[in-house]
Amino acid sequence: MAKTRKTVNERNSIKKWKYRKLLIVYGIFVILITICRKPQAITNSKLYWDYIERNIQLIPLRSIQDLGRVIFDDTFSVNARVLSAINIIGNIFIMVPFGLFLPNVSEKMNRLRYFLLFTIGGILLIEMLQLFGTIGAFDIDDIILNVIGALLGFKYPAGQRKVQ
Repeated sequence: MAKTRKTVNERNSIKKWKYRKLLIVYGIFVILITICRKPQAITNSKLYWDYIERNIQLIPLRSIQDLGRVIFDDTFSVNARVLSAINIIGNIFIMVPFGLFLPNVSEKMNRLRYFLLFTIGGILLIEMLQLFGTIGAFDIDDIILNVIGALLGFKYPAGQRKVQ
């Protein structure tokens, strides 16, 4: 009996299935970290809208600049400096796997414009769910850092796939 060889299409299909599974597990991880937290207890609509207003940050680089000041100012506690660094680094690296996995699941996502549209849309959705679910803030700098991370993941294996 001769050994059967898998065709290129079969190998690609298996590879896509593996990346789909990784993307699903990664997606669950991101949801648990970003959305599955205890919401603020807000009893009336005025307090709710006050919360929304206080937790929107739309000025680009403001939070990054503030965190950078904390990191490099030795008058802050070591704990505050470490947490600030973790915030910046974490917002970048949490999206790197997304950039690695998504283009391997869908051919369309090998095109930068589709990848960016899908990525920014997903990040905006998470930020809005955090804000309106009273479990976090909507911060434009989080979006900027997340997109940088996703692009790092997207760009990393670019030599291994055709990027359009």
